[in-house]
Amino acid sequence: MISRQRDFVLHVLGAILRSMCCRALSKQHLSVSIGLVLACVFLLITTVSTAGEVTLKNDSATDGSLTTPCHCLLAGERVAVWLTADCGGDIVAVQVYWRSMFGGAPDSQELSITLQAEGTFPTPGAVLTNASSDPAVVSNPMLSDGVFNEFRHLDLAQTIPLSVSVTAGQTFVVVLEMLNTTDNNPFAGTVAWDHDTCQNNRNAVFTNPGGWVDACTQGVLGDWVFRAVIVPACSSDLDCNGAVDVFDLLEVLSNWGTNGPGADIESPTNVVDVFDLLELLSSWGDCT
Repeated sequence: MISRQRDFVLHVLGAILRSMCCRALSKQHLSVSIGLVLACVFLLITTVSTAGEVTLKNDSATDGSLTTPCHCLLAGERVAVWLTADCGGDIVAVQVYWRSMFGGAPDSQELSITLQAEGTFPTPGAVLTNASSDPAVVSNPMLSDGVFNEFRHLDLAQTIPLSVSVTAGQTFVVVLEMLNTTDNNPFAGTVAWDHDTCQNNRNAVFTNPGGWVDACTQGVLGDWVFRAVIVPACSSDLDCNGAVDVFDLLEVLSNWGTNGPGADIESPTNVVDVFDLLELLSSWGDCT
């Protein structure tokens, strides 16, 4: 009981002091009182970390106007993207950009989205295992036209969170299996590729007949717009060198006020700000 009360008090004091630090820094005063400095140090010691998220992608799409829909798939065919984790952590979401040629297509329920091992391109490996011990398969995903559809659970009832551990440098595959045919139907929602070149050994399609083939040899001109969201094991280690150090600090400062690297290390504001800086400093040193 005493331990819980102490933790609660520290949490409340930490929140108060966080607000004080933020106000002082936002006023851009050149001098800060000794008391406030000590308060900020206390905050760094007592604040509990909240991990940020990193989105892995091959594509360069920023909105739907920079993608091309692929009205080229039959029911039972599959589309796959190879992604590589910069840092170790847990995959907690997958994203699929879905669009029709003219917009306004009804929602489309497809068969599955599966996380699989690297395998041998263009064939994915075995299905990975979720933290729940279930196969890492999002069943019957519902996809909406013109948006990045994000999936954080394996089931439609959203009772089984997606959580798959990966190590730094590990390559894995995101595979979407189609239930509906989109071939020659520009009014249907479907997968899309970006407007850069189709990268080698990163994009594949399972055709029927034909099996797994390199999508770049099948008329696909860019990268499939599939992404994965990872919670890094050490969220403040922005360059993935195994430690939170001066290089990470410089990265945060160089992206201050933007949504670039360092955003949401700690706070859910989607910009690099004082909360991210304080969290980085409180995590200083080797990642454990």
